[in-house]
Order: sequence, then C-alpha cells, then structure tokens
Amino acid sequence: MTNLALSLAPQPSEPAIGVASRIAMKLGISNVSDCLLDLGINWPLFRRGRPTEIEQFADIIDADGAILLHESFAPRPEGRFSFRGHLLDRPMVNRCEIRLCPLCVLEDHDRGGTLERYCRAHWQLNQLRTCPHHSVPIMTLPSPPAPHYALDFARIVERNFEIIQQAAATTVVRSHRFESWLLHRLAYQRPRHWFDELEVSVVTQLCEKAGTALCFGAAAAPRQLDSEQLATATEVAFQRLAATNARLEPLIREIWEACPSQRPGYYTAFGNLWRWLDKAKGDHRYKRVLQEMADFVFTHQSIPAGTSLLGQICKERRYHSVKSAAAAYGLNTSRTDRLLKTLIKDGQGLGVEAIDPLLSRITSCLPRVKAAKRMGVSPDMFDRLKHIGRLLPAFSGENVADLFDIKELDHLRHTIFSHAQIVHQRPPNCSRITAAAGIVSVPCEEILAMVAEGKIAFVGQEAGNHRMCDLYVNRDELRDLVHGPEEPIPPNQLTIDQTRRVLHLNTQTIAWLIRQGYLPTRRYWNERRRRHSRLIAKADVNAFANRYVSLGALAAEARIQANHVARRLERKGIIPIDFPPNLNKIFLREVVRPSEHVGRLVLPSSHK
Repeated sequence: MTNLALSLAPQPSEPAIGVASRIAMKLGISNVSDCLLDLGINWPLFRRGRPTEIEQFADIIDADGAILLHESFAPRPEGRFSFRGHLLDRPMVNRCEIRLCPLCVLEDHDRGGTLERYCRAHWQLNQLRTCPHHSVPIMTLPSPPAPHYALDFARIVERNFEIIQQAAATTVVRSHRFESWLLHRLAYQRPRHWFDELEVSVVTQLCEKAGTALCFGAAAAPRQLDSEQLATATEVAFQRLAATNARLEPLIREIWEACPSQRPGYYTAFGNLWRWLDKAKGDHRYKRVLQEMADFVFTHQSIPAGTSLLGQICKERRYHSVKSAAAAYGLNTSRTDRLLKTLIKDGQGLGVEAIDPLLSRITSCLPRVKAAKRMGVSPDMFDRLKHIGRLLPAFSGENVADLFDIKELDHLRHTIFSHAQIVHQRPPNCSRITAAAGIVSVPCEEILAMVAEGKIAFVGQEAGNHRMCDLYVNRDELRDLVHGPEEPIPPNQLTIDQTRRVLHLNTQTIAWLIRQGYLPTRRYWNERRRRHSRLIAKADVNAFANRYVSLGALAAEARIQANHVARRLERKGIIPIDFPPNLNKIFLREVVRPSEHVGRLVLPSSHK
C-alpha cells in the first residue's frame, strides 16, 4: 500500500473520493467502489464522507487523514455538510454529478497524463459556476448509468474526455468575483467585506436567491434557470453586496423597486427569496439577514404593530396604507386617498414619520362648506374672502377640495368680532354689512376686510348674532372710507332732502311735484354715493313757497298740530288744492286765512 501512496499522492484541494478514484484507475479496477471494498473500506459510508472511513483510507495509502477530511464533505445533522471547517447547507453541495473546469482538467492531462487529472473538492459546490483561475464556466459531465458510481471522477472524466476537450475549445470568459471570494472564504482568507461576518453558506445562497429575484423577477426560482443565468444572477447580487459598506438594504431596495406591481407586497416583491428566508427563520446563522429583511418590510409596507415576519416582531407601525392612515386619524378613506395622491411627491412612500405630521395637520383643517359655517358666512361669501386673500387654503391641489386651517379661520373671525360692540337695536345711520354693501356700492368682503384691519371705527353686534355679515356699520363712515369726504353742493342749490325740510313736505310729495314740473331739477353726479342726484334751485323753491304752502308749514308757523290747523281751515271753508290724496295737503298761499296762520318761509343758507 505504501507504493500506492508514493505513486498517487493526494493533490491540493482533492477530496478522498477523488484520490480513491485515481487509485482504482491505476490498479485497473473497473470502479472506485470495488477498489475500496478490496481495501476493506465501507463504500457507502466512505461515499457519504464518514470520517472513520476516510481516516482508515488515509492510513492505508499513507496520507494525512486530516487533509483528506478537510477536503471532503462530512455529513452533519439536518442534512448539512462540513467542508474546510465551514457548515454548508444541503443545497450547496452536489453529490450526484461530476462538475469540473475543462481547462483545469486539460492542464492536468498535459502535465502528467490520465492519472494526473484530479478532482477539486470545490467543484462540487453548486454555486461555484465559474472557474476563478480560468474565468470559464464550470461544466457538468453526464451521469453514469449506476447512481452509486456518480462520484467516480477518474472513470467519468476518461469516458467523457472528448466532451471536455470540445468544451475547452468553445469556452467563453466571464466574471468570477463571487467565485474568487468563495474560494478565499473557504480557505479562511477574509477579503474584509462587511458580509464576511456571515457564514459562507448564508452569503452564497443569499447571492443566488437575491440575484435571481433581481435579474429574473421575484417569481423566478433558481431551479427554473440554467447554469449561465444563475452565474450571472449570483455575480450581480454579489457585486451589489460588495459595493455597500455595511448593510443589505440597498440590494433589498433594488429588488423591491424592480417589482412591476403597482401595489407590491413583500410576497409579491420578493417571491422565492422571501419563502427561502421564511424557511430559514429558525437558523441563528441567518439572524442578521432576517432582521434586515424584516426591518425593510416594516419600513416600506403597512405592517401593524405586533405582527411577526421572519421571526421578527414589529414593535410599532412604520408605514401606512391609505386605509390605516384614514383610520388612525378618523378620515374618509377615499378622500384620504385623493389627498395623499395630491400632496405626496412621486416616489415618496407613506412612511409614518412623513405622513403622520401631514395627516395631523389635515385633521386640523376643514373643507370649504364646514369652514364657511365655522366662520359664520355663506359659502359664496367664504369664496369671496378667499378671492381677496383674506383666507388662504392650508392644502390645495388638483382634484382635491381646498382645506382651511381651523386656527386661521378662528383668528380671522376673532379679529373681526373683537372690533364689534354689543347693541340692542339698529344704531342710527347704520346698516348691516350686507345692506351697507349695496347702499355704498362696495363688496361685503371688502367691508369685512376693513373691519379686520380696524379701519372702521364703529361696528355693532346684536346680542346672539354670530354671523359676520349681520354686523352693523355706519354708512357715512363707510362712504368716507370708500369714496372720501362728501363734496359741498353747488351754491344756490338745494338737495331734495333739504327741499323737503324747507317746504315741510314728505319725499313722495316732493317727487310728485318734480314729476309734474312744479319744482324744476337738474342732474348732479354724486361721487360719494356713486349715482346721480337731483338739485333744485333756491329761486325755484322760493317761487313755489310764495305761491303754495303746505299744511305742515302752517302747523310749524302756528306751533300747533297739523290736524288742528286743518280743522280751522276747514271751518273757514278753505280747502287744499286737488292733488292726489296720498300726498301732503297743499294750499294756495293767497287763500289761506286768517293771516296769523300764514307765515313766510325762511330758506336755509346754501352752505348748510
């Protein structure tokens, strides 16, 4: 047996079963299992990597058993394997096929012939799909007819050597950063990436699963892809991880954003990656990956507090859905949806930190009709106040009704009512704001603005009145503010009101006399009242007074009531002029007797 050891010493990275396969070929034995049986070694246990059988084989061939064990896949509980001091999950190890680099095998053949073609243990790792030495794809040889001969490396290579040569002639070069990292990690040479704190098995499978989701969609599973696609996906994910400093979050985010769904959930966005992690949630080796994945979902998905995902508990809600946001603040769901679509920028999520202050402010606002009711004005008047800038919406957007801050509404209302004083009846020469607006020809909203600015000295409020437009303002004061002081009328002219007082006639009678031509008038533009007025010359008034006298004038001269004067005149047979019955009684001055009841009228000065 010593001759065996001297002639076929184990090569670097060669597993025990590879050494046994080459010895079987050298001895001319048809397969490795028969060779080991001849040596007294239990083939099934040796094939599975049982340490006792490998150590027995090492003693027979006079080799270092520790090295052979180090390069062999030793079984561990739960279907795992120990390899080079690392614990590997079952999906990482291929125990059914021969995988190799065609260029490595040809170099071995050129160096020493058939028996120098040896197996590298790391070729049996499923995730190692590119040779880190030659940058060419790892190929898989056809399986032998009998499954228990699947790992007879030397015989299978000999049988398929032409295929290997053809593959070597047609290989293409591709990136192998992941495979280089994997070999360094298996040799305990840490390249100082942040993820080197994780187990090799965790990083390797994470790159494969995450790369598949990133490159081919969340619904794609690694088993559905060919070797080249898996190599590309794994390399892409590895480069994403290596490009960051300390977190998995950028890779997770890229997968999340690549999801084509308009309303992605974690199952939709991560698919098979999520299902794989969910199965691994009981394994402490995956703790950091599970924490970062769950933390990302808690931050980007509407997950209620207390929910468990991947074994992690959501302690507080970090992200809102429209429904949860509306429920949290007592808002209508459809209205909340429209508001958020308008107020949230494209690409900005519904994170609690961003949304809660916004929703909190929205709840302190009112829509137009409710805001008008709170202000004590009609919706139309509310719109007019908004138009002149006295009210500004706190939120405004397309397809969303304006919202107004309650504090701003109350501030304006308090400002206006703070200038008012309580009155028990309508003050003289005052009108409600609604009426005053028509009289003075100024919009109601501008009057309210003047009140708010303190420009109007007198503002009256009836007890129990809470409507702004029902406040009282002085018409003359309002005219002074709007149109300026009243200009004096032209000299030797009287207004209709002055004429009425001079002649002791009511307005209706004066109007009839004007229409009938008894009192000629001329039009005069009153800038203050924004309309034409009629003026009567003093000479015309004197002429009328010289010919006619009213019952009121007679009563004023006699300083007695008009009905007493009327009865005295009636007893003397003096009757008024036959004017319409609804007018004041007017007499011809020359027929009024006795003379003590007839007085001359003194016209007021034109400056009054």
